[in-house]
Amino acid sequence: MLMALKFICIDPNINLCKKTLSSIKKYPGIELVKSFHQLAPAVDFILHHEIDFVLMDPSFSSQEEQAVMHSHIDFSNVIFSSENKA
Repeated sequence: MLMALKFICIDPNINLCKKTLSSIKKYPGIELVKSFHQLAPAVDFILHHEIDFVLMDPSFSSQEEQAVMHSHIDFSNVIFSSENKA
């Protein structure tokens, strides 16, 4: 039996996570572990838990938060997704 890919969602509002969950329900091999509305708690979670990838909206975090994230996260495991059309 294959283990599900575990991920977290980081978005200032819940819309991205809700849309994603509705889209991936048909794929039993993908499991949302937790959603975050702020970057700092998400980075802390990543440092203390095993996850396979991060789904996040890159537009909401400040430069300072992004610097912290760059020093702690392997970006080969991050999928950026945004509702912004531009």
